[in-house]
Amino acid sequence: IFNPDAYTGTRSNGQVYILNWVQQVFRTAETELAFDLNLSYQVDRQRTGVLDTEWELANRAPSLGISFSKMQFLIDFDKYGQADLDTGRVLNKLETQEQWEQLIKNTRDNLGTRLPYQDRTDLLPRQVYRMNPYGMSTSWRTRGTDRGFGQLGYDRRALGRLNVDWQFDRYNRLKFGGEFMQGRVNEYNASITDPAFRDVFAEEPTRYAAYIQDRLDLGDVVLELGLRWDYWDAGGVFPLTPSRIFTHPAYDPDVPIEDLTCSGAQCQDSTAIFDFVWQAAETHTAWSPRLRVSFPVTDRTNVRLSYAHQVQSPDGENVYASMNNDLTTTNTNDAFGGDVRHGKTIIFEFGVRHAFTRDLVLDFAAFNKDKVSDLTFRIIDFFDPLVERIAPVNVLTNADFGNSKGFEVQLLQRIGNWFNGQITYTFQAAKSTGSNPRTYLNTNARTFVAVTGDRTPPPQATFRTDDNRAHNISGSLAFNWPDDFNRGTWYGSVLRNAGLFARFRFVSGLPYTRLQNTGRGQTAFGGTAFGLEGEREDDALNASELPWQYYFDLRVTKGLRLGPTDWTLFADFRNLFNIRNVLGVFAESGDVVNEEYRDALFSSELTRLRSDAGGARITSVEKNGETLEAIDLSDCAGWRGSGQEADCQLVRGAEMRFGDGDQIYDMDEILTALNSWYTIFVGQQTFLGQPLHIRLGIELAF
Repeated sequence: IFNPDAYTGTRSNGQVYILNWVQQVFRTAETELAFDLNLSYQVDRQRTGVLDTEWELANRAPSLGISFSKMQFLIDFDKYGQADLDTGRVLNKLETQEQWEQLIKNTRDNLGTRLPYQDRTDLLPRQVYRMNPYGMSTSWRTRGTDRGFGQLGYDRRALGRLNVDWQFDRYNRLKFGGEFMQGRVNEYNASITDPAFRDVFAEEPTRYAAYIQDRLDLGDVVLELGLRWDYWDAGGVFPLTPSRIFTHPAYDPDVPIEDLTCSGAQCQDSTAIFDFVWQAAETHTAWSPRLRVSFPVTDRTNVRLSYAHQVQSPDGENVYASMNNDLTTTNTNDAFGGDVRHGKTIIFEFGVRHAFTRDLVLDFAAFNKDKVSDLTFRIIDFFDPLVERIAPVNVLTNADFGNSKGFEVQLLQRIGNWFNGQITYTFQAAKSTGSNPRTYLNTNARTFVAVTGDRTPPPQATFRTDDNRAHNISGSLAFNWPDDFNRGTWYGSVLRNAGLFARFRFVSGLPYTRLQNTGRGQTAFGGTAFGLEGEREDDALNASELPWQYYFDLRVTKGLRLGPTDWTLFADFRNLFNIRNVLGVFAESGDVVNEEYRDALFSSELTRLRSDAGGARITSVEKNGETLEAIDLSDCAGWRGSGQEADCQLVRGAEMRFGDGDQIYDMDEILTALNSWYTIFVGQQTFLGQPLHIRLGIELAF
């Protein structure tokens, strides 16, 4: 708040060119052939980071709260880095592909411009004075530009898709086609001063797919058979030993990268680890069969069954993570991407739909999903050619697996044209060995087995995923009164062209892992990281659960026609009954309050305050029949804190703000100030959902 040099922002811009061609080739009474072709080319640029201070100041309070000025950043595509006079590898811009390639070369060689402000420790955030409303010595950084992150992304993608639809006789409808994606992804995502944990890459991923599907109509029975083929190539090269690039004994910045890259079986040779630095990315393919059948049981009841394999191409954020980092510029907690295969899911579904009448329908569906090769980071032992011994490295794999099963019941009701309603109940039990690729690194990988001292191995049994809500109940009601509703009556005049739309949703809480309460303040909004942040209270991951949440929204409308225009008055009520929904808790207490955490924060702040004030200023006062510790601020000379007398004056301001201004800062006043700060930033309201929210408005249609 008090450091405008570190204000941040995000700006994205993109251009997309699209060509669509839909063509019906021919059509007869029983046959038809048509196709649709989609081609597109897209360019995206994104910046996230510290704003230029002059631009931020000029646009801090624009008219109507909207600024049309182009957002300016400390670093951008047209202003990246400073001159490196020692090597001549100066890189001041990242506007062309050649400049991105130079950044990757500099990073791999550890020479020239790698980061915008390499090793500029003077830009690190720090708190110089107690310059905040509460007179606190920490938590209020007032100097420094490096917020620990900055991002520049420059992506180009060419995509194409062709679908052919051929009804070649009365019974068979054949669909086939394919798609492709050729990309060029460039990303810098790191601190502007520190190379640790940076993601800097420039790669060319490729994805192809082809499919064929036949729909066979045999009277009332419909059978669909399909097969899909997927191809994935991450492109580029990956370190043969993750975390060893310019410190690899075989590395030579003057040798072409092709001469230091192995491929296929060549990389499995026992001497490859000493002769090569990189391995070429392999191509990955997958076949996915699909089957679906539906048939009537009675004239009102239909049954459907389906079975399918689905594959997911790996995302670049994980595949290319830290791929150009060397261990000397990061540390062993870094997570390194890798050349992984497709993720795979096997799905089975059964459903029944029954129509009691034309306007009342019940639908039931049960499903089972097996995830057999999800992405996850694991600790893998690699031979380190620099020190010639085995070393553990965090590397991307396909080792996660899990299962999700459940059912859904839906009832739909319609009454004429004036009422539609539905209610749905869903039960789901989703379990996996990881909720996301970094689950293991953020949980068990940060704890150790007491007997062996080794890191806790990854789970071999599944546990509830972070996003699994076991129970979901939702519904909607819509009333629409027509223009001619009960003409000539007063209530007809009121309800004519009126609408009432209600939605409700009741959901069970997300799971989280309960931690021992050591006063660290770890929070949980579904799932919990621990290890460095805390220790588990029990043996089960995600064994605890957040409270249920209840939502009821209502929208009321009234249509009016004035001359040639149509007006709609509306009132929108969100959380109509103002229900207190708890979205998260302290993982250590299982509640929205954590006294141990608050006391730990206050204790450390009180210790620093006493130390800065010095023993001579510590006194006591009588207040409301109690003897309270106090600090005498009447004379600021000789204040011991780093800010010296300036800090004393700032503490005086806090005493005036939260006390009686007598320059005797007693414990009641100190705790009032600290509680005010604590309540604003980690008070109960930070864990709660939105209260009752009402919007009134008018919509105009010409």
